[in-house]
Amino acid sequence: MKKTKSKTQPPRRIAVVTGTRAEYGIFQPVLKAIDNHPRLELQLIVTGMHLLKKFGFTVNDIQNDGWKITARVKLQNEIDNVIGQSRGMGRALTSLADTFARLKTDIVLVLGDRIEAFTAAAAATSSQLILAHIHGGDAALGVQDDAYRHAITKLAHLHFAATKDAADRISRLGEQKFRIYQTGSPALDNISELICRDSNLLSNAAQFDVSDGFLLVLQHPAGGSAQLESKRMAATLEACRRKHLKTLVLYPNSDPGFSGIISQAQRFCKKHHFTLLKHVPRNIYLGLLENAAVLIGNSSSGLIEAGFLNVNVVNVGPRQTGRLRGPNVIDVPGYNPAAISNAIEAAQNQSRNKLRGPIKIYGDGHSSKKIAAILARAKLNNRLRQKQIAY
Repeated sequence: MKKTKSKTQPPRRIAVVTGTRAEYGIFQPVLKAIDNHPRLELQLIVTGMHLLKKFGFTVNDIQNDGWKITARVKLQNEIDNVIGQSRGMGRALTSLADTFARLKTDIVLVLGDRIEAFTAAAAATSSQLILAHIHGGDAALGVQDDAYRHAITKLAHLHFAATKDAADRISRLGEQKFRIYQTGSPALDNISELICRDSNLLSNAAQFDVSDGFLLVLQHPAGGSAQLESKRMAATLEACRRKHLKTLVLYPNSDPGFSGIISQAQRFCKKHHFTLLKHVPRNIYLGLLENAAVLIGNSSSGLIEAGFLNVNVVNVGPRQTGRLRGPNVIDVPGYNPAAISNAIEAAQNQSRNKLRGPIKIYGDGHSSKKIAAILARAKLNNRLRQKQIAY
């Protein structure tokens, strides 16, 4: 779509900062909505996991999707330790501040609760820029997830909440009502047009026939050491092995402890002939998710996209504690293989009932245009810039 620029006002420059494959997938319809809006100019800044070969160097996917990358900012390295992440934050904060200044950014837009979003939020705030935040107000225990998310909320000038529950929580955090918009989650916006339903492409990616029942595993670090996360992953994979189904395992994110999950997955998958993939494009991931008998692990995708696609989920451990979920989710609080295996069995039985429609807790699939419209019309005045506690 070719934009018709305003003759009286220059477009607002919106810097979207993406740091992970999963968050980029959610951001895609937002990028499109911003890029298509006549009053907005997209600045796409890539950082974090996208620039790490260990996690698939997914900056290539962004380029292959046709997006112009405005800047690349290195944050983490490929070493699994918290000090390295902290040092990376410091370097990236400086680089992001310099980047915003060079690009003359008007608004910085971040999503979620990860280290990359927090670093971008801190750089935007110290640069006295308007900060907008998607998916604030969610409750998710994670590792540092709640801390980062709430910190970003207190820094942000505009809040795009995915649910009424999240919007209410942002308000209870002391944010003024005029800043809070319940837009829904962009994760649902482009599912119907993006999802791959070509069984040959999906089978090639999975390395087996996806028309057969299979398990999909996506488990991230949940605050433990590499050794503990390895044991947790072993429990999940052992539970899957007991079901005697083909199993596809995806790499975790880069939170501390990731090396334990990866090393365990490499050993287990090789021994038991599971497929292990560093990364798949979002359209392929959604197609695989829709075809899976059960999604097992602790990804927010199990609560958002899986519910919308009517896929049952076994949510393992505490990482998603407090987050809204639909009846498609069965929670297993610990990492006991027998308990996880029993939950997978229950999910398989439940999945035979296809009468349940899409679960729309996180919106109806039209959030990105709402977000772009708000970014375009918001008055960038002192009322918006000066944060006040509302209670």
